[in-house]
Amino acid sequence: MINSDKVIKIANGNNGYVTTKMIKESGIPTIELTRLIKQNKLERISRGYYVLKGSFNDEYYRCQLKSKNAIFSHATALYFYDLSDRTPLYFDITVPNGYNGSLSKDKNVVLHYVKKEYLKRYPDRINVSLADIQNDKEFMAKLQSIDGLIDDEIARKGKEINEKERPNDVYIIDSRLAWSNVPDSYAIRLTVNEAIAGKRVFYDTTRGSEDQYETVDEAIQKTRKRKLGEIERYKEKYGINLLDENNYDLVVDTSYTNTQELADIIVSGEEAYRTGKSYPKYWANPTCAER
Repeated sequence: MINSDKVIKIANGNNGYVTTKMIKESGIPTIELTRLIKQNKLERISRGYYVLKGSFNDEYYRCQLKSKNAIFSHATALYFYDLSDRTPLYFDITVPNGYNGSLSKDKNVVLHYVKKEYLKRYPDRINVSLADIQNDKEFMAKLQSIDGLIDDEIARKGKEINEKERPNDVYIIDSRLAWSNVPDSYAIRLTVNEAIAGKRVFYDTTRGSEDQYETVDEAIQKTRKRKLGEIERYKEKYGINLLDENNYDLVVDTSYTNTQELADIIVSGEEAYRTGKSYPKYWANPTCAER
């Protein structure tokens, strides 16, 4: 087997990723990486890290490659466990005290430090199940408190944006309450068939191993339960009905809509909204009607 094929084999065994360290440990000259890049078979994503062309660039997996001692934590861990509906803006990662590896230079990573002995001393705190977390009343109470603080901060930021006179500034807020907190905004609601939503969650490789579902049906049921819980929480706490489409300027069914189609719909709708032109409020791929 020639060296270039060996590099590709290593990458295929690591979710499409290969590092300079892996190549050196395999006794392969690092010049092979440059050759594969020139052949358009490999892409350099950061210093020492490469991914096969056409492979999904899994940022979470790349972070784990940088340090075996790194543990996704805080808001990122809540997202993995389906305890937060907010996609993390950066990666919260906990590392042992004294860590000074490449993650400390990654602008998309926020590091949190613990004593090196902590993980060894408290092995029961590692790999806990979702049920364990949800049954911990003290933790769940803290989580709800934190969730409220986040909602309050979004409201404060929304008020700040509304008071500014900067017509060329663009803010994109991913939040259940953004339309309420920023009343002059272009509010978008993305919907999806619950069966498709469950399948997306089930096959989503970025969610980590902490919250893997046994079957697609389990993913569908738990996704539905989570959605209903969110609807009740917002209705009880804020008096808001998340399903009321009168709160939105654009409603898109993403069940059979690809990323590019979705982006085009949002951009064209926002341009029409901003210039006072009429545009369709409801969008769905024709495939939805066919099925």
